Amino acid sequence: MGAEQRLPLVAVARNPVSASYAEANAALDTYDQAEAVGRAVRFADDGRDAAERVADVLGGEVSLVGPVESFALETTGGFDVGEVEIEGSELTFWNEYMTLDLDGERLATFPDLITTLDAETGMPVSTAELAEGRSVAVVVAPAANLSLGAGMADPALFDPVEQAVGKAVKSHVFN
Repeated sequence: MGAEQRLPLVAVARNPVSASYAEANAALDTYDQAEAVGRAVRFADDGRDAAERVADVLGGEVSLVGPVESFALETTGGFDVGEVEIEGSELTFWNEYMTLDLDGERLATFPDLITTLDAETGMPVSTAELAEGRSVAVVVAPAANLSLGAGMADPALFDPVEQAVGKAVKSHVFN
């Protein structure tokens, strides 16, 4: 493209709000947390180190490391919905991980962060990238340590989550 050509710039403001509303309701530190997590992964020596660094940054823990034992994914209504089993633990997802259970005990529930990293490289592994036999590290960070918007305090917003994954969510979040 020559120097004389310019691409149009488009900016869209959808449902603009006042600064005071944003300050009271937005997840203000999200980008700072994302940058810190990215730095943790980028400077890690290997997958295990990346998982531990991410857990440290977010005040969480590496809950388990192991191969994907079973994996089911169905795309419905534009969402990837399914479950995965790793080291005897069951994770459910609705695009993002929603629950982590071990032997019927709930270990983490959205909006806790439940994420998977490749056990060798430390790179994030989305639910769509999972496959049986792939070795992953599961990192969990409590919602209290995350920058979350005010919407996470509305129990009604969790009804579709429960319907999608078929598990109790609200009773774990709003107990």
